[in-house]
Formats: sequence, C-alpha cells, structure tokens
Amino acid sequence: MKKKTKIIFCLNDAGSTEVVLSFFNLKKNFSNFFFYLRGPAAKILDKKFNKLKKIKKFRELERFDKIICSSGWPDFNMKIMNYAKKNKKYLISILDEETYLFKRYYHKGNLIKPDEIWVSSLTKVINFFKKRSNVKIKFVKNNFIKNYYHQFRKKKKYDYLLIATSSKVNFYKKLKIKFNKKKYSYHKIVNDINKTLKKIKISKLIIRKHPTDKIKNYKVFLNNLNIDFEVSKNILIENDLKRCRYVLSYSNSVKKLAKYCGNKLV
Repeated sequence: MKKKTKIIFCLNDAGSTEVVLSFFNLKKNFSNFFFYLRGPAAKILDKKFNKLKKIKKFRELERFDKIICSSGWPDFNMKIMNYAKKNKKYLISILDEETYLFKRYYHKGNLIKPDEIWVSSLTKVINFFKKRSNVKIKFVKNNFIKNYYHQFRKKKKYDYLLIATSSKVNFYKKLKIKFNKKKYSYHKIVNDINKTLKKIKISKLIIRKHPTDKIKNYKVFLNNLNIDFEVSKNILIENDLKRCRYVLSYSNSVKKLAKYCGNKLV
C-alpha cells in the first residue's frame, strides 16, 4: 500500500496566506493538511477556519514529506526553506509578488531552489531561476486566487475609500535597499487622499494599515480632514473590499485583489 504524503503549510505573511485561502476554495476536504503559522497568517486562518491541525514547534516538521512555505524575507521563511532542502523534503514556495527575488531565494550567498513554485505571473521568476540554476522547478500559475476573489464582485459596495498602507518602508530598511521615502510618507498618503476627495464623492475613509504601521501617525493627519474615517479591524481583506467601492493602495498585492473584486483603483 502506497504511503500517504503528509503535507504542511508554513505561513507568515498575509500575501501568501491569501493564495492559500484561494487554493482551499477549490478543495472539498483539506482536513488532512497541517499548519505551522506565525505573524498575520495565524490571525487570518484562525479567523477563517474554526479548527486547523497545527504544530507549535519547528522540530515537528520532520514528520512531513511536503512543505508549502510562504516566500517573504522574514527569517521564518528562510529557516523553513533551508530545512526542507537540507532534509530532502519536497518544497513548494508560494510567491504572491515577483519582486526582490534575490532577497527571497538567496540565503547567506546560497540560492534556495524549491521543487515547485506557485506564482501569479511566470515570466520574471522563470528567467530568474534559469539564469542561476539547472535544477528543474515546476512553476504553477495560481489562477485559483483570481477565481476565489471573483465571488465578491457582485457584493454591494458603498462609496467608501479603502486606504491600504504598505510595509515597503520597513522592508526596504531591513534589506538595505535605496528607496524614495517621500513616496510612502504620511504626508504623501494624506495628499493622495485629498486629491481623490476632490475628484470623487467619498462618504467615508477606511484605513487598512499594515501590521508594522503605527496608526497614531495616520490619525494625526486624518483628524484634519473634513470626512468620517475608521481604522479597519477586519482580519480578512475581502471584508474590506466588499464594502468599499474605491481603493487607494500602496500595496501591490492589495491592488491585485481589488481588481479581482471589481473595486475601482484611484
């Protein structure tokens, strides 16, 4: 009798977790999957599902044959991908954005080569690995995320503006990448909001901040605007997208989901 493959999802960031939610939408039964969760991923999946089979300790990964891992640059992802390759586990990497691939897949000067990559767009990532490795990698275009978010297109939306902030400033600093700080400053965001309010009739602002942002900094500026606003407490991005007709996003992944949901980007 063939041995059943034991699969675990190791997730940290919100973007990869949104891909996994979409993947589960196609599955009638995912009770056989296990999870090792940290950061925003833990909050999102706990909110979406009542009961998940989880492990709490890193050493428990030895029980699994296949590891499906998020691909951001926190140490969490690097540690797990390194473990999978060193211990000959089948490694699937979830890539929600084709950005900073060098930072995502190089660790201490060594290229990490997953067995399989789930990616929204293929061109950049295929070229990246072709130039650096002869190892055969299976690339899977994750159309399931598009199919999942299409279900929210017909939901009623109010004339609210969703402002989704970005983690770019914190990540750029950590990765020592040069960037234009003014582009992501609080002043810049408020100026963009003001420009939008002059063009479009908005009844309310919904602020969806990145976990690394300090909301008090936004409140200082937003209190000066003559419009009602609230800070979103929704764990799931779809709940914000369903009620807001317009989206001002500094996050590429949120922009993509907004398009799938039929929101108007400003």
